[in-house]
Amino acid sequence: MKKVIFILVCSLFVYSSFAQDMAKVEPVQFRINFLAPGAEVEFGVTKSSTILLNAGFLWGIGSSEDFNGNVETNFAILPIIDGQYRYYYNLKQRQEKGKNISKNSGNFIALKGTYYFTESFLENLEGNEEDLFTDESDLSVIGLAYGIQRTYFDWLHLGFEGGIGYGQTRTDNVVLPILSFTIGYAF
Repeated sequence: MKKVIFILVCSLFVYSSFAQDMAKVEPVQFRINFLAPGAEVEFGVTKSSTILLNAGFLWGIGSSEDFNGNVETNFAILPIIDGQYRYYYNLKQRQEKGKNISKNSGNFIALKGTYYFTESFLENLEGNEEDLFTDESDLSVIGLAYGIQRTYFDWLHLGFEGGIGYGQTRTDNVVLPILSFTIGYAF
């Protein structure tokens, strides 16, 4: 009997040691963002990559110049939808150093696509027009980003990402920076 217990204890020790080496992303997690109000869900697709889907609102600032050379600055809160493929490249190293990797706390590289709706989209929505997605100023962006994501106290989500994207409206193409900072609640 002592041999059986000894073998079971050794097996559990080996298994738990092996399990600690298996740094991997969470299967599914939900978050609510406060700075840019919205909700997101992140699905684990491999042990180190995820798909993130986000719907919410984004603070925006822009300027335009009229025919007389007068510059006008505009502020807006616009609805967005965002999708990302994230590759977390340092989960194992963070775990080996004894750092938190829960709720995908790590650094990542992302391929992201975002669609920014404009105020005229909202006006069309209220007017029940048939084709809501024809506004020339709606912007779709695809780009690459580097990001850092941390979760503290098992609920406080902090995220930062920066990169470069290629944006397109119906009439214009632009290269623009990608910059995002989020504070939220992770479930």
